[in-house]
Amino acid sequence: MATGFRARHLAIVGLGLMGGSMALALRDYADQITGVDLNQASLDYALKHRIVDDATNELYAGVNHADVVILTAPVRVILEMLRMRIGSYLRSNTLLIDIGSTKQDIVDAMAKLPIGVNAIGGHPMTGKENSGIEESDATLYVNRPFVLCPSRRSTPAARLRALSLVETLRAVPIEMEASRHDQIVAGISHLPYLLSATLMATIENKAQQDPA
Repeated sequence: MATGFRARHLAIVGLGLMGGSMALALRDYADQITGVDLNQASLDYALKHRIVDDATNELYAGVNHADVVILTAPVRVILEMLRMRIGSYLRSNTLLIDIGSTKQDIVDAMAKLPIGVNAIGGHPMTGKENSGIEESDATLYVNRPFVLCPSRRSTPAARLRALSLVETLRAVPIEMEASRHDQIVAGISHLPYLLSATLMATIENKAQQDPA
């Protein structure tokens, strides 16, 4: 069983729908929440509506003192941060989680982070029709699957803390290897296309068989 989640300083990198909702959901479980984003309007909105306590457009300033860092940016941005610089900004024993929709490349990049950074891949399967921090919802993750994929930097303690975070969001934790996750997600994402293509082929074949 995972223990109760608590963060001294939580940093959320990416203040869109997912990041804003994460901050709202974890508001009572973090002593301080810092939001990081390049969009000044998002930073201003997050501060005005008390979604975060502090906000900055500088990655180092946002994550350097954090004990929990959640990367809620697009996959390509997550990979850029992991490969280029964020590892040198984090303190030892920091828990680092992402929410990217693909996991193998991210987990591989996490494996190259400095020893002492406790990194684990994550993918919450939730969302809304509209994006943006203005759509933030503290219940966005409730009862939704939240996949956790271990990396070479996932210690047993990091795993338990990540499980605690997911349970605090009231999401449903699912643990699996990154490669398996990507196979399943690829199948799900392609399924509507395959069904549509099959339906269209069936209709076309039926039309050709009907007498003019």
